[in-house]
Amino acid sequence: METPQGFYAGACHCGIRKNQTKNDVALIYSSVPCQVGAVYTKNVVKADPLLLNKETLKNHEAQAVIVNSGNANACALHGMENAIREQKAAAKFLDIAPDQVLVASTGVIGVELPVECIEENLSSLQLGTTIEEAANAIMTTDTTEKIAEATVVLDGKPVRILGICKGSGMIHPNMGTMLAFILTDCAIDHTLLQKALLDNTNQTFNRVSVDGDTSTNDMCLVMANGLAGNPTIVKEDESFVLFQQALKTVMESLAVQIAKDGEGASRLITCRVKEAKEEDQAE
Repeated sequence: METPQGFYAGACHCGIRKNQTKNDVALIYSSVPCQVGAVYTKNVVKADPLLLNKETLKNHEAQAVIVNSGNANACALHGMENAIREQKAAAKFLDIAPDQVLVASTGVIGVELPVECIEENLSSLQLGTTIEEAANAIMTTDTTEKIAEATVVLDGKPVRILGICKGSGMIHPNMGTMLAFILTDCAIDHTLLQKALLDNTNQTFNRVSVDGDTSTNDMCLVMANGLAGNPTIVKEDESFVLFQQALKTVMESLAVQIAKDGEGASRLITCRVKEAKEEDQAE
């Protein structure tokens, strides 16, 4: 699948995973800075990459995200130091400022991330305009890549939305062992982007359950670089509603793919509640 305008992605093998044939680092990059919306795990224990991202996103802007699989960089002695080194390695590779790079990790908890593997091998990564390699590299116990896309026309301009995610085990309402990265070339104010993301998360990822476990690393990021050329969405008007609906299409598809690929799952069950007085009651 082609990425929205201005986005590039790639993956490489850095040696974090025991499997020497599978890529274990993915990189997503925008040619221009993006407005970013983010939601994180509600778990009390949060991995250092999440804490670093919260600090990085104080200005609601970023240009890239680096993701490693095979190690969650959670509950480790040098977790924050390693997250910062991973951030700097990506920034150096892309020739951008470190505070323009977000970091995500997934895999084994409580083990030091061998970040030197990323520093030494990231240069082998090649960026392109397709997303499949990145979607594969972020997988852990997943059996297949999870990708979804949608297009919506705003004021005559086609706006594309493309998302990838990983998640199979430890899935519970309020995300679960899940990472999701959604790219769009829509021009939208960060406040409204965050609102669209949060509202849709509550109706999609936060309603998936596989085994009742929660996690330390869950996050969903939406990056909007504005290159579609639509008038910037600055209020909750018709364009906002259309964008939010298209975003939900992508997120709902990814949520269903997570549930369908649940560890040990042989059936996918979806529920529709009728006659509820309000959404909270139905939930």
